Amino acid sequence: MSLVAKILPYAQIILSVILVAAILL
Repeated sequence: MSLVAKILPYAQIILSVILVAAILL
């Protein structure tokens, strides 16, 4: 569970970056 808790924030950041890239592109 600790690994998931550590990965979740990065996953949210990556998803937000992908959304921004999709909007810009």
